[in-house]
Amino acid sequence: MTIHMKNVYLIRDKNVILSNINWDVRPGEHWAIIGLNGSGKTSLLNIINGYIYPTKGEVSILGKAFGSNDLRELRKSIGFVSSSLQEMIYGNETVEDIVLSGKYASIGLYESPSEEDRCQALDLMEQFELADLRIRKYSTLSQGERQKVLLARALMGIF
Repeated sequence: MTIHMKNVYLIRDKNVILSNINWDVRPGEHWAIIGLNGSGKTSLLNIINGYIYPTKGEVSILGKAFGSNDLRELRKSIGFVSSSLQEMIYGNETVEDIVLSGKYASIGLYESPSEEDRCQALDLMEQFELADLRIRKYSTLSQGERQKVLLARALMGIF
């Protein structure tokens, strides 16, 4: 099972964000999540990506059960791009560091990347036509450039 959620709730400050979510996604299936602003779509995705933990219920992603596995390691197997991720990225980070952070599934680069990692990041930046921007600060990029950086970051973690 790619995604397994059973009786999942997310409650913040006495506000119920998600209530009794039961959802299974099998390998090869494609899903779209639609809903009104504030309906919990981003919160649901942040649980799936291991960035937030549900208040109640069972979650298993890629066969790894929350509570029994290191979510930091699990995140390394998930490529994630969203506008909510854009808001989490530090504006003073360089394009290169953001792409490299995808290898570790972290917001911010806290590891010392290997030379192989740096070559992989440069290759991805070249593919997305970002190589000339690699030392630019994220806050100075256009919206389209930011999206390309996040796509390269997502691919960095899964190859």
